Amino acid sequence: MEFPHLQEIYAEHGGADFTILAVEVSNRPEMAKEMVDEIGAEFPVLVDEDEAAGESYGLRGYPTTWMIDREGRIVFQHLGFSPGDQAMLRAEVELLLEGGREAAGGTAAL
Repeated sequence: MEFPHLQEIYAEHGGADFTILAVEVSNRPEMAKEMVDEIGAEFPVLVDEDEAAGESYGLRGYPTTWMIDREGRIVFQHLGFSPGDQAMLRAEVELLLEGGREAAGGTAAL
């Protein structure tokens, strides 16, 4: 589960030109709230009960993570999460904070 690792990254970098916005696709918002409370998420978590966001953005699976630069461009995309991926996510956030898309080496595909 990527959520606890996202919270760690947010705790380290949140605020200064960085935020996390999570969209929980669930028809059970009370279950999503319990998970957010259990993890102690300090970043906004929206519940997409009718899966409109997933349809709008062509979501192909869960979880999907998008890293978006200051210009609003998707720089990194990840489908799924495996143990150890948190190091990659942290490195990508740090690259974006240091210099945006160019420093990160361009767009990575799913």
